[in-house]
Amino acid sequence: MKGQKFLKMFRVFLVVTLAVYCMSVAFAADKVTLSVGLLAEDLDFFQGHINDASFKKMLPNVTIDFQQSKDTEEMSRIERVRMAANEIPDVFYVKPYDILPLKDSMALWAPTEKLVKENKFVNTFAVNSNGGKYYGLPMKTFYEWVYYRKSVFKELNLTVPTTWDQFIAVAKKIKANGKYIPIALGAKDTWPTYPFNEFMPHLISGDPNILADIAKQENPFGPDGGFYKSYSMIDTLYKAGVFGDSLGTSWPEQEQLMAAKKAAMTCVGQYFLPDYKKMGGDMN
Repeated sequence: MKGQKFLKMFRVFLVVTLAVYCMSVAFAADKVTLSVGLLAEDLDFFQGHINDASFKKMLPNVTIDFQQSKDTEEMSRIERVRMAANEIPDVFYVKPYDILPLKDSMALWAPTEKLVKENKFVNTFAVNSNGGKYYGLPMKTFYEWVYYRKSVFKELNLTVPTTWDQFIAVAKKIKANGKYIPIALGAKDTWPTYPFNEFMPHLISGDPNILADIAKQENPFGPDGGFYKSYSMIDTLYKAGVFGDSLGTSWPEQEQLMAAKKAAMTCVGQYFLPDYKKMGGDMN
């Protein structure tokens, strides 16, 4: 399997944010508990920082209550329920598409604040801005990859695709061979389809604000728009039948198919690689 370099994670911003928030309340009471909503994949990282001696020395009376979600789909659902019940965490992750539904639960960041000035991506999404202030700070970013089994490509004498049409053509060749699932996809859990269903309109249009701009366009879903073009491409891929039993496959099974060399490719973020190695997957 081909690995790629990681894009720097911006998790440090949340750590610093926690410290700043904590300092604003740390001296208001003997004991303070700060609730933090985050993804389970990041829990170890933040727990390590919170348990660090320097954090405890700086804020000895602050306790962090981590409230984790297994994935972004669960996170979105839980945050909306908790907002309705007025129980949303003090600090929490939010995907760009959830900013407006949750905006009434957010304190705005002023453009003069130090963390805002230091954040290079704060203006990336138009939906994040309100009257010159910001709902949140972009915290982490990562690449999405097409991971592939080099040994399978060698065995089937396949060339690594560099275009969308080549990608589909290679997947069809793997399907015709019958030995491997061309592309592992855990669509049973819904969210693993995001590299296609969620990100493609942004990629094809080259517009990071394509969702926010829908209301500004007369015909956002017309043939000349990013939605139409991207979903036409996705439709061709899905109709090729190269995902095996994707609707009966969960995310853990998607990972296992690659680790067990039962699938030739999978499309997912860089966070997959550590899981793959833990499952005993090799780099071939």
